[in-house]
Amino acid sequence: MVRSRATDDRCLSLQRQGRIGFYVPASGQEAAQVGCARALTKDDWIFPAYREIGVALARGVSLERLFDQFIGNSGDLSKGR
Repeated sequence: MVRSRATDDRCLSLQRQGRIGFYVPASGQEAAQVGCARALTKDDWIFPAYREIGVALARGVSLERLFDQFIGNSGDLSKGR
């Protein structure tokens, strides 16, 4: 939950600096997200959206992968589109 909040704070700061485009903060939702993610089995699918950093992190998505998506660079699964 701490890593989720820290990542959320950093992303909001980057968005306000104009370094990333669209960002919706998730402050205050960390416990619900991480708790739900921990209740799932390894075979359960997740589809985290822009306000669900805690779910992604709890399920093992790396910070590098998340920031690739936020920044929209070539490391993003959608190739920055």
